[in-house]
Amino acid sequence: MVAISAPRSNTRFTRATIAGNALTSGNAMVTATALRSDRCATATLPASDDFNRGDNSFLGSVWSEAFGNTDVAGNAAQTVSPVSIATLTNVIEPNVAVSADINLPIRSGQSASVVARYQGSGDRDLYYAGITAATNGTFTASINRNVGGVVTVLASKVVTNGTGNIRLETVGRSLKLFVDGTLLLFAYDSRFTDGAVGIRGVTAGTRFDDFLADKIDLTLFNPTNSFTDHFDVAADQQLSHFWQETQGNFKVANGVAANNAAVSMALLNPLFIQVSDATVTANVTTFGSNQFAGLVARASDDGSSYYQAGLSRTAGGNRLVISRVQNGVVTELGSTAVADNFGQLKFQVTGSTLTLTLNPSSATPTVLTVFDSTLTLGTFGLRGTGAVNWDDFTFSA
Repeated sequence: MVAISAPRSNTRFTRATIAGNALTSGNAMVTATALRSDRCATATLPASDDFNRGDNSFLGSVWSEAFGNTDVAGNAAQTVSPVSIATLTNVIEPNVAVSADINLPIRSGQSASVVARYQGSGDRDLYYAGITAATNGTFTASINRNVGGVVTVLASKVVTNGTGNIRLETVGRSLKLFVDGTLLLFAYDSRFTDGAVGIRGVTAGTRFDDFLADKIDLTLFNPTNSFTDHFDVAADQQLSHFWQETQGNFKVANGVAANNAAVSMALLNPLFIQVSDATVTANVTTFGSNQFAGLVARASDDGSSYYQAGLSRTAGGNRLVISRVQNGVVTELGSTAVADNFGQLKFQVTGSTLTLTLNPSSATPTVLTVFDSTLTLGTFGLRGTGAVNWDDFTFSA
């Protein structure tokens, strides 16, 4: 029986079930007359499969075995071939969350991954993320890109075991691997923009259970021209989909958004926010030297060009700094020394006037104003380096 469960609070579901040879989604039912790969039902997202049906050499009516063979055995999907890929039939999506339960025996040589943006024929042209149980006794989690059969490891990390729920999320260029609801790895890549979802196993006997896939519909997350985020609520300690990370990662916990990488940037959903004049504010804190906590204005969708304004902390002291970043080239437009390493920042852009204020509500605010007209339109957000955090973010346009 297939059942739906919600892995994240910001994911929407309708009900889809498989019973026997029939797929039900909402009030519609499609019946496969036989469990044969040439008589497949069309899958729709969200969809899930717990594989609780009789052992069968055919995986199921909504599955397409793209490479190798995967059977139903012991109420789980089990690979038969040295390498196997199975995808949901006729599902092509860009932004998805794909998950499955795995349990890899130590030293088994097995590898279990979930698949997104599969565009290939055979074991090629896809993203996949999961865990490998090496024959030397180690377990390694990884996010991988396969282009024409050539595999590039985008991120990897040694882990203690190969058991748990693995989930791959793809949003724009962002790729994230979660294990049991905790972010383990993240990477950025733009090679594949959409494709099929499914599972990939290496070494016969690799097993998957409780498969779940859903689209992440960014059109549901409109920040509007008046947006506030206090970072009090977060699914899996991540920013909501009102934000799109273009670099690094932000960890949301204890009421703040903290930089979770060397450098991180997050932008308000660029599908909706494309403005010239706006004001952004946030409370920021820096904790050591060579750190920057700032706000972003008029950013391009990919985050390659933008204005940034914030609090820079170095061994030589603290400064307010406004810079222009254009195709990766940083130009400092102005700076002024300040005493504090924390406080409320207000960044206002109006035409060619860019104004950064530290503690605007205090009796003695520090104000830095520069003039530049290079960048005229874009979205707004956060950017930081080192151990810094943000709270009480506001955006108004």
